[in-house]
Amino acid sequence: MKREDRETIEMLGKAAGELLTSKAADIAKKVNTLVARSFSQSNLNVAKALQNTLASTQPISSRRRGTDEEIYESLNALKHDTTTVDQAYKVLSQLDESPVAASEILSAGWLYRMSSLEGTLLNTFAGSSTTSSEQIATYCSQVEKIDFMLMKSLELVSVYSEIRRP
Repeated sequence: MKREDRETIEMLGKAAGELLTSKAADIAKKVNTLVARSFSQSNLNVAKALQNTLASTQPISSRRRGTDEEIYESLNALKHDTTTVDQAYKVLSQLDESPVAASEILSAGWLYRMSSLEGTLLNTFAGSSTTSSEQIATYCSQVEKIDFMLMKSLELVSVYSEIRRP
């Protein structure tokens, strides 16, 4: 890295440190009021399911409680003449989505990154005629794509949660 760039980064780091130091007490007070939720097996199961969403290059914002198969089965069970309005609404309520937890998004990202790491490394470095700097740039681009999807997911779940707030 160039000397000028290092000096700029150091200067920005000092300015950020000074700004945050003056606000540290307020930030700590706010953080201490937050209640941490435990990460359970069900959160892990959701994260495992959501990694497929990331693999399809879609951001994550919400999820249905039931699977598509369960929903289709319930919809197919509805009969024109025998289904009551309450039964129909109960089945249609399965289409409702709820926001996912940020911890589930981040876990899904790590699961996806780890499951795709070998393929990414092989595609980037094995038997390639490109230079090492081009290989590194390709690998960094793939990592940045995953990071972008995770950031977009966190933004979307925040918006989705705000929209659903009463």
